[in-house]
Amino acid sequence: MAGAHGEVLGRAALQVSPFGSLRPSGSVPIIEAMSDRGFHRVEDEIGESWLEHWLESGIRQLEAYLAKHAAFFDYLDTAEQS
Repeated sequence: MAGAHGEVLGRAALQVSPFGSLRPSGSVPIIEAMSDRGFHRVEDEIGESWLEHWLESGIRQLEAYLAKHAAFFDYLDTAEQS
């Protein structure tokens, strides 16, 4: 592909292509096929249970955070008594 002034643009331009052993052999697609891993259905999100799952996850994370701080305060109390 040539620009307005005749310069080479796109993947054929040397300033943007890999060199040496990093240069791919043959044609390499720019866009690869997408994996459906991680996709979810909209119906699942609109359903009634999404809020429960979100709250349960948040509460578990909050409880773990508070337990960590409680253990640290216990450690500080024990260290002060020594």
